[in-house]
Amino acid sequence: MQIDLLVSPQGDVGLVGNHTFDTDVSGVIFDVAERSLTLEFGQSMDSLRMNIPVADDFVDALKASPYIHVIAVEKQRVMQAVLPPLMKVSVNEDDFEFANVYRGMSHMQDWLARSRFAQSVHRDNLADESSSRGILFDVSPATLKVAPQLAQALAKQQSLDRQNAPRQAPNMAPPSLGPGSNLNMNRIPRPPTSMSDE
Repeated sequence: MQIDLLVSPQGDVGLVGNHTFDTDVSGVIFDVAERSLTLEFGQSMDSLRMNIPVADDFVDALKASPYIHVIAVEKQRVMQAVLPPLMKVSVNEDDFEFANVYRGMSHMQDWLARSRFAQSVHRDNLADESSSRGILFDVSPATLKVAPQLAQALAKQQSLDRQNAPRQAPNMAPPSLGPGSNLNMNRIPRPPTSMSDE
């Protein structure tokens, strides 16, 4: 399996694999000192330690994120997508930051559309130079399609988002008197400027 690290300009991080995982990733561990990432599979109690250290340029983004996107792409289609917690291992308390977690398929699509290849973090055969390019090298992340089961989840979430959107009150403008009218509804009458004995 090949796995790449992607980072968006907003600092959202994610891993893209070139094959589906046998079981869903339940968490990702980032060892700050060793600059290593490890995938944890809760159902099977297995783990997969990435064999390429994270470059210094991407350490801050990983330290700042409480979660990480994990997706699998096959034949230009997103086959799996999860948002597990990103746990840090460090002796330095400053390496732990907290932020809001945004869940859902639409957030994954937004992240993927904005993200850029950061680096490879795992290759089955490190000596194979043909695998050094990014998994999405010839593909624009914004054009990736999603598998049918993920498309259903996305449609359901979009429907809920529309239902929960704040409803706008109707615009309460004063009635129009037609073209050419110049009615100032906020005009205050003025007292006379000169007093007369008439």
